[in-house]
Amino acid sequence: MKIIRAMHFEKFDLNLLAVLEAVVEERHVTRAAARLHLSQPAVSHALARLRDAVGDPLVMRGAGGMTPTPYALRLLEPVKEALSKLREGLALQQHFDPGRLGDTFLLGVTDYVELLLLPRLAEEVRKQAPNVRILTHAITQEGLAADLATGRIDVAIGFMQRAPRGMHAQRLFEERYVCIARGDWRGRLTLKRYLAARHLQVSPSGVLTGPADEALAKLGEKRRVVFATPHFLSGAGIVARTDLLMTTGSRIAEYFARESPLAILKPPFTMPAIEMQMVWHDRTEADPAQKWLRSLLAAAAEET
Repeated sequence: MKIIRAMHFEKFDLNLLAVLEAVVEERHVTRAAARLHLSQPAVSHALARLRDAVGDPLVMRGAGGMTPTPYALRLLEPVKEALSKLREGLALQQHFDPGRLGDTFLLGVTDYVELLLLPRLAEEVRKQAPNVRILTHAITQEGLAADLATGRIDVAIGFMQRAPRGMHAQRLFEERYVCIARGDWRGRLTLKRYLAARHLQVSPSGVLTGPADEALAKLGEKRRVVFATPHFLSGAGIVARTDLLMTTGSRIAEYFARESPLAILKPPFTMPAIEMQMVWHDRTEADPAQKWLRSLLAAAAEET
């Protein structure tokens, strides 16, 4: 009775599978060696290692060449399937075709990005790669580096003063600040009126301060924030129905003004422009599918 040895797959040399495929199909060690661009002794040595690993002779020498054993013939189909998938993956790296993708991409975004960029991104993805899935996650500056390093997200898009250390970053566009108020606002927004008003702060982390407060602190002034929400969408809806002011980026303000009765006002003090950045980890830097995704995000940003 033949004893099949227990095999630890994690220690198995996958190069031996290509040898098995070639030897079984060619039925000849010399022809298999030529097909693999190896020497005949190298193929014979690999075949010996494979026999030892599986506990089966695999091929037997005969008058017409090498005859596969039943076990070798049973192995051939799954081996060919595995090698075919591996070759497809390697070919994808060299000859990228988004239409063949079935990947899931994980994006770290705020609803600001979702509103401005994702409709354009989704439209282009559906055209070029209909089998791709896009999943979004909320992000914070504090957890960004860990999320990118662990693969919880593939790429992050947001307003960032600086990219996490060791990450790649690309500037998508520059944004200026404006204020939005209910549509019945009348007159110019002066510093006195700004300070007298009550304010809404969009804050994913829940803090009641932001860039406007930093700018006011340089003037020795403080505003009164009475409402904080993590979402730009709900913030604009609240402003449209109350007397609150919201200081936000100009693109999102223009977006909401098309949908709701809102007034867009110039801030009565100087605020520095902010940059929308796309950030990714080194692990995805060279991947052609990830490069393709980032190119679509950059193109969507150019259209905003």
